[in-house]
Amino acid sequence: MNVKAFDEYGYDGEDFIALNSDTMQWMEKNPKAKETKMKWNNQRVRRLVVQSYLRTCMDWISTFNNSISNAPDVHTFASEAPHDRSKLNLSCLATGFYPKHIEMKITLNNASVEPFSSTGVRPNDGETFQMRISVEIHREEEEESYECHVSHSSLTQTLITQWDGKCTKCRTESRSHALAVAAAVAVAVTVEVLSIMVLVYRRRKSNGEFK
Repeated sequence: MNVKAFDEYGYDGEDFIALNSDTMQWMEKNPKAKETKMKWNNQRVRRLVVQSYLRTCMDWISTFNNSISNAPDVHTFASEAPHDRSKLNLSCLATGFYPKHIEMKITLNNASVEPFSSTGVRPNDGETFQMRISVEIHREEEEESYECHVSHSSLTQTLITQWDGKCTKCRTESRSHALAVAAAVAVAVTVEVLSIMVLVYRRRKSNGEFK
């Protein structure tokens, strides 16, 4: 985590003077601070004390932040592309991680695939974070070796999760569609059979077979 220290002062409701932590020189933020800037920049001991204090503060904050970390839970899944049934949206979701910096990519046979969508890092409840990236693939590529690679400071090595090639939602929708088609065919056949029976009945009645 990048920690930057600052030491600034205001006067009479306005910014007055600030310390440049890189050069350890005071900078005036108000024309009225010119005299104070010259005086404080000549106080070498004062600047060394402030420098030591700021470095100690940055070291403490960095140590504290590095001591708190949560590893991400990673999930890889696919859904049917809304604009084209011949394609799938393959997504990789990492959630529950801290701190927020993370690197993610989806690969095909170890080659990176350019994502068409990324949520960026977003906050969860409980002060953790999540991120999702997605790529678009063809249905016939379901047997290919797609993997999600996640790098995070809580992990000793890159976490790799392989997609199992399943799209449960797609198959459910396909079965529903098939059932709907079968039901429609059954209704059509029933109507046709009834129509034929009515025609036969009328013809036989007109021929005097029924009185």
